[in-house]
Amino acid sequence: MSNPFDLAPWLSQPAASSAIARGEVVSVDEDGMVQVAMPGLAHGLRCQVLNPDGAGVTFSGGDAVLVWRDSEDSGVILGGIGPVTARARSVVDPAEWAGRPETLVLEAKGDIVLRNGQSRIRLGAQGDVEIVCNSFATRSQKLLRLLSPLIKLN
Repeated sequence: MSNPFDLAPWLSQPAASSAIARGEVVSVDEDGMVQVAMPGLAHGLRCQVLNPDGAGVTFSGGDAVLVWRDSEDSGVILGGIGPVTARARSVVDPAEWAGRPETLVLEAKGDIVLRNGQSRIRLGAQGDVEIVCNSFATRSQKLLRLLSPLIKLN
């Protein structure tokens, strides 16, 4: 099915015989399978998640989903149901996030170097900072202040 309109005949069938229906996520198992509550089912449905673009889709309890039932006990989540501007999902649990410190200090006796590909930032032990990159951009909402007795351009 390359077109969502191909689903229309299945959606128009009575709910009892429909293979595609709306469900609600109950939980996500350790193995990545999603437990979904479906109307008219006494037990939960164990579902895989369709990922056509390869991006990691995350669901949590209470999310509305569209499910294709491929058997009595299993199905495939075709996608989430909700507004386009859905709430941003946190990478970590909010309780764990709340326990993290306000400030992170990296401290070393020598230099601290951050490196990624062709870019590098070095914080020298003597107070010098070196930024090596192909291009450098700074964005500020107010004032960018350069305070130094000597500024050398090129």
